[in-house]
Amino acid sequence: MASFPSTIETLKGDNWNNAKKQDRIDALQDLENHWAAEQNRSPRTVKPAACGRSDGGYNMGGSNIIEIDNDLLTYGDGSKGAGYHCADTIAHEGRHAYQDDVINGKIKNHDLQQAKLWRQNALEGVYEKPPSKGGHLGTYYFQPLEQDATSYAADKISELHQEIGNDPAYAPYQDICNFRNNAAQVSAQERYGKDYQNAIAQEIGSRAAMEQTQSSPTLTPSQAIENAPQDQSQYNEQENDYDYE
Repeated sequence: MASFPSTIETLKGDNWNNAKKQDRIDALQDLENHWAAEQNRSPRTVKPAACGRSDGGYNMGGSNIIEIDNDLLTYGDGSKGAGYHCADTIAHEGRHAYQDDVINGKIKNHDLQQAKLWRQNALEGVYEKPPSKGGHLGTYYFQPLEQDATSYAADKISELHQEIGNDPAYAPYQDICNFRNNAAQVSAQERYGKDYQNAIAQEIGSRAAMEQTQSSPTLTPSQAIENAPQDQSQYNEQENDYDYE
């Protein structure tokens, strides 16, 4: 594994609060470049945008841009882990970029069975939109595309923390992640029972089979999110300020 860029020190609590906005963007771009190289894909450009803190950021597939919420980037408190939240968003959305490249055939050496699941999940009408757009929290969180991106980001931020070393700002970040994970599990269990992961996989498979018979187009993860209607009626209030797309 290649060494992390030196700019990761910017993510530490006090360093984040003292850093200029452009220095924060540069550190996040360096991380995106680092993880893209590990994944053997082209890096995306990190760009601030008005995403809303409940969404954190987006992978804008067609434009090769990862948007990071401008309020989180600008006003997030470093002592409460804002730097790590931003890095988590970059890792998560960068994984969606990797998924895009697998689905589009740009990356051909990924596990074939998982690639098939991703393509099915990305079919129009199959992808469960996020709670901020009216989707169900548990189904959204544990569908194949999102579960993979969340797991990948958790692993990468853990590696990042080990490299940075002791930093009090990491604990608040971890608390938010644990809260988010627990809320998603509760939501999934309430709908599907204890075996919710298999039940969600079966539901996604059933949706895909139905959509395939109707010749629905395959979307990239970013397109699936972008095409989701902006219905806020089912928003789950258990979400926190750092729910990621």
